[in-house]
Amino acid sequence: MNKSQLLKNLKESQKREKERQRMQEQKFWNHPSDLDDLEGVLEQRTKTELDEIRKNFGFKGLSSLNKADLIAHFKELLPVHLHRTLSYMNEGAYELVKKLAAGEAHVSGKDVPFSTARKMVERGWVFPARNDGKRVWVLPKELRSAFREADGRKLQQQVRENTEWIRLTKGMLHYYGYITHGAVISALERLSGRGVDIQRYFEVMRLCSYYEVSTISGGFFHAGLDFEEEKELMTQHESRPEVPYYPFSKEQLLRAGATDPSEAMQPFMELIRNSYDVDEEEILDQAYMFGELLKEGVDINELLEEFQEAFEIPNRQVMQQVADTFVYANNHTRMWMLKGHKPVELSRPEQPSSEVETSEKVVPFKQERKIGRNEPCPCGSGKKYKKCCGSLK
Repeated sequence: MNKSQLLKNLKESQKREKERQRMQEQKFWNHPSDLDDLEGVLEQRTKTELDEIRKNFGFKGLSSLNKADLIAHFKELLPVHLHRTLSYMNEGAYELVKKLAAGEAHVSGKDVPFSTARKMVERGWVFPARNDGKRVWVLPKELRSAFREADGRKLQQQVRENTEWIRLTKGMLHYYGYITHGAVISALERLSGRGVDIQRYFEVMRLCSYYEVSTISGGFFHAGLDFEEEKELMTQHESRPEVPYYPFSKEQLLRAGATDPSEAMQPFMELIRNSYDVDEEEILDQAYMFGELLKEGVDINELLEEFQEAFEIPNRQVMQQVADTFVYANNHTRMWMLKGHKPVELSRPEQPSSEVETSEKVVPFKQERKIGRNEPCPCGSGKKYKKCCGSLK
């Protein structure tokens, strides 16, 4: 089979997969919105979806039941045990369920990614339906009552903490690109001054990983990298064992990801303002884009080629000026390959150890339930707890 035929087959396969997913998503939402009892809502779900709910709640002895018997058990179990999964909510999910529990009907679900929607259903928080052709969420009366009973100071504190974990983890990925689970936990505990319930943390991350925090797998997080990019960045980090992850403050991590250009791009922006007739919005967009490329380790020569696609360079002098601004920005940009450090920081004399926190410093984990050393690690690495996050204790 020649290359042309292989590419054609690949495109056809991708097209079929896209159509399959579209049909699956349509079926997921295609249910009446006027059902208000738990039994009626559960009857709309597939046996596979009900099994996922069973697994997420950890209900034992029900795996062999048929759909009808499983629903009969869920009618009794879900209202009693709903509080167990509510503790994994972030603020967005909490506000959504709170609206439904307060009696607000037909809360829109149109902007929720399919993968996230499924995970919310698997935790019993909401259920999908259609009203006048629009995607909406419903919550049966039994679960509305269970939510109102569980909603209090403790749950609200957990929701705030979960949301902060997500934002801080996003901030770390913005600056590091790739980071091990152990280093994330260490940083969170340094920033909060208290232990992290790692089982709850990884449940929170698994829920949001598809749309707020990029891939969680194999004992580390990464910022949506493909296999080759992931492998290269991992190698770069491991080749610098003496360089710790830069110890950002909580405020720095919470601000990370803003679309404003970094300070390192100021000379570049001044050059564009003085040399080209371009509006300020375009200047900011270009500066942000080039800053992101530098952060990811793109070579300056490639940046110059990219620049020439967007701007005409009239002479060699302007070319040199642009190159100089890229060199300056490169030296003052926090880079993925340098674990969030700027090149100029690593070229300075070594700082006292008290000023730079190493990623190896890990304080004891706080856990709501003791994890057995031979149990699978909650981080999802597939390893036993004693050989993964448990080995960091």
